[in-house]
Amino acid sequence: MLVPIFLTATPGQPLISVNLLIGLVAFLLLFLSGFTINAYTDRKLDENYDSFKRNISSSVGVLGAKRLLYITIAQVVIAVILAGIVAYRMGEPLLFLMVLVGVFLGIGYSIKPLNFKERGSIWHAVALGPSIFFIPLLFLYWFAAGELTAFIIILAAGFSLVHYAMEYGNQANDYLEDLEAHVMTPPVRLGIAQSLKVATIMFIVGAVIVGFSFYYLVFNNEALLAHFSTGSLWLVVLVIWAVLTAGYYLPVRGLYRMWIISAESEDIEKDMPLIKQQCNYSHWQTSGIMGLLFVSIIIFGTNMVTLDMTVEPLEGAHFSDPPSATLVNSGSLFNPDYFVDTFLFIRSEDSEVESGTLQVQIEVDENGVVYERQVLNVTHRLLPRETWTRMVHLDVREFATSTITIILLEDDDGDGTYTVERDRWTKTVRVYPERGGPLDVDEEAGPDVLDRLPESPIDLPRRPTGLGY
Repeated sequence: MLVPIFLTATPGQPLISVNLLIGLVAFLLLFLSGFTINAYTDRKLDENYDSFKRNISSSVGVLGAKRLLYITIAQVVIAVILAGIVAYRMGEPLLFLMVLVGVFLGIGYSIKPLNFKERGSIWHAVALGPSIFFIPLLFLYWFAAGELTAFIIILAAGFSLVHYAMEYGNQANDYLEDLEAHVMTPPVRLGIAQSLKVATIMFIVGAVIVGFSFYYLVFNNEALLAHFSTGSLWLVVLVIWAVLTAGYYLPVRGLYRMWIISAESEDIEKDMPLIKQQCNYSHWQTSGIMGLLFVSIIIFGTNMVTLDMTVEPLEGAHFSDPPSATLVNSGSLFNPDYFVDTFLFIRSEDSEVESGTLQVQIEVDENGVVYERQVLNVTHRLLPRETWTRMVHLDVREFATSTITIILLEDDDGDGTYTVERDRWTKTVRVYPERGGPLDVDEEAGPDVLDRLPESPIDLPRRPTGLGY
């Protein structure tokens, strides 16, 4: 739960939001419901295991199977409602759909007739990997950041492979009991040695993907690129890789040792106690996730360094990028018609902006006299960190120096008048075209300024004044 919070933290912005709090509660309920429904369906089977699962069966007996089922149903219903509320507040229906898919796979993993965990290794992976690793991490990151990025998809893929590989080790621990009870888990289907070999390879591939995801995050962060040298960023990445290696060393060592013992064993029943000694499943998961937590704190601390404390953080709506201005001649060479195409980028930051509360006023003037005016109302509801884009066509005068002023106003009290100035942008455009020659941009003045004074007189066709022949 803490990993996405630190990964998505923005300098100058609070760590906790309403959406985040609601989403965390929904995540907790859904995550716990996966364990409780599995405890309910396997309560009879767990009695026969020589492991911690016997304690789970005893706990179900103390609480009562029917009561546990009601608790699980309540957890799922409340969590789905809360997830729907977050998805509605964020305007992200796909977020809610993703939750429903996770619920279906998580419950279907244990409950008959679906019972994905016994339908083969592929179904086992499809149900368990996404429901308890891939989708939960995406869910947590999505409502913490307000969006999905390429980084989190890469990280979630590697994270799922690594931590799902640990599940193979956990189920190999119950190989003999599952084989006797005809529970067709991947180790029973593939054989314990083969399944542990697959798990070890899966773990290594996933760990490489996780490491690459943080390299991608660091070297695609514009703020970090602006504040640190390439060598400094590589140092950050190397520290991250070292922390990840330390966190994942314990589980990969355990999986590898279990694989070697099972591959060399001539009597698997005799060597099973030795295999079980290598399996510390809860320690494996904790070690790996603690490594991720420390890495997320490193990312958080690195981002904090980029915060300029002399600059107040932006709040509300503003121009995320300076409005661009491109001068175009839509007429002919001798009958020009100049206009400026302006692109507006209005972005909400820490909170959503209701529709109808923002207005853009645009004025074009020459020597203080306004000759072009446009007013645009932002009718689109902006969610946190969402950008509204619009292109505006502005007529400008030839042989003139014009000033374009764009003001972003807000109606803060809902009375229909826009009185609060949120942002302002101005640009001077000088239109002095050279007739008979190309329209080149004055590089020193910038891409929005055209300064084209004729270098020589232009000879135009004239009407004859007398008989010249």
